[in-house]
Amino acid sequence: MFNKLSQDDNKRIKALLSFVLIILFWLSAGVALTIFFRTIITSISPSFAISTYYRYIEINLSFFAMALGLYVSLKYIMNIRLRQLVSRFDKYNRMYLLIPFVITIIALILYLVIGSISGYKEVAFNDIAIKERLIFLVIILILTPFQCFMEEILYRGVLLRAIVGEFSDENKLISIIASIIVAIAFTLPHLSNPEVASYNYFPLIYYFIFGFLTSIFTLHYKSVEIAIAVHSANNLFVALICNYPSSALSSQSLFLETQEKAHYFDYLVLLLIFLAIYIALKKVSVKKKDN
Repeated sequence: MFNKLSQDDNKRIKALLSFVLIILFWLSAGVALTIFFRTIITSISPSFAISTYYRYIEINLSFFAMALGLYVSLKYIMNIRLRQLVSRFDKYNRMYLLIPFVITIIALILYLVIGSISGYKEVAFNDIAIKERLIFLVIILILTPFQCFMEEILYRGVLLRAIVGEFSDENKLISIIASIIVAIAFTLPHLSNPEVASYNYFPLIYYFIFGFLTSIFTLHYKSVEIAIAVHSANNLFVALICNYPSSALSSQSLFLETQEKAHYFDYLVLLLIFLAIYIALKKVSVKKKDN
């Protein structure tokens, strides 16, 4: 099928086929898996089936189906290892994970503190039992990084590869167009999130900006690691530190926003986070070269 195509076109088509296959696994096997577990849990413990614990677990079940689709795609279509999908380099770059993660968490905490003090954000302490909070901590620390990893691999790893081939930003215009396409694709599944309607579609712009910036950074640094780190930090912050009404990631976080109010400074904070990451990684790169 691919014999008459160039090597790069061959990889793009395989990546596109893989993207479609993973989506099919996500939507079909994911739904089946969710219904299967809901049926079992409801029959065993109806009270647990309506608990916040189970709702958080259930919303992440479909990503295990996505992982199965990814495995099939890597083994039988793209014929590459997972590491090759994450980065063009021989080794994982810990700095690409650590620096963006720390910067994102610190920035979001500072934004929460400043917003609370100024009255821009209205938050309240979520007073729940320590045992309940610890159970949630374990569930979130296991599921959330996995969910973020799978989403980033799907969009920044597979779909971006289907558009530009191997990670490359040599043609800036193509990089921008590809990042816009991936950002739109990333935003579309979030249309069903409960917060979208509650916040007058304000979150959709946030998802698009996030999808665009993570795609640009993936192409520039030839690695999905930065996108994985920022996505994980953002979702862990929401799930563990401060959640908001109508959140798709319903959890027992430390604090809860008390009003459904669109915070337009969120866009600025997101841009500042990526700017800080760029500056920090540039300084680290210069320091390594000097050494």
